[in-house]
Amino acid sequence: YLGVVVSGGPSSAYADLPWIPRLEALICEAVETEKPFLGVCLGHQIAAQALGGKVEKNPRGWEIGDPEVELTEEGKADPFFSGLPPRFRVIQSHQDTVSDLPPGAKLLASSPLCENQSFAIGENFRCVQFHPEMNAEILRFLLTPRRAMLLEKAGIDVEEILPKIRETAESRSLFRTFAQTFLGLDTIPAESLQK
Repeated sequence: YLGVVVSGGPSSAYADLPWIPRLEALICEAVETEKPFLGVCLGHQIAAQALGGKVEKNPRGWEIGDPEVELTEEGKADPFFSGLPPRFRVIQSHQDTVSDLPPGAKLLASSPLCENQSFAIGENFRCVQFHPEMNAEILRFLLTPRRAMLLEKAGIDVEEILPKIRETAESRSLFRTFAQTFLGLDTIPAESLQK
């Protein structure tokens, strides 16, 4: 395989589930063999945990919608964020956070609700808390059936958030960057990036 992408999901990285240790072993193997790796949301959290970081419920609460993230100086210089402005909007939907980065990780981006939005280890390993694979329509689709739960458990009024969610073209470009810069692919079918 050329590389590994681990995306989001409804579980917590610290949940007692039989597949998490197997995934952590794969993540450690990717680091050891220097295979290109991209962790997204839950993938970001499990990767951090597998490599010695800490994941927990965010004491600042849920991060949902299209907030801005800000690149650190290392993030501005990193090829993964090449061509992006220092601040850009991203799609978010998470309650857990990487509270402590793994040893040797470089912080690439932060937001007011989540300090560790993105990190790098070595040349080929990148992780993001946000969702570059999602657009506004997908987030609306995922949030709609969770309205009652989010209102009851977190006091979040999804009806108020839904109309405010905007497209995040800049963050969506990161999959193309990962494919070209880290996997060495010259092209990605345009239709895979349209929706």
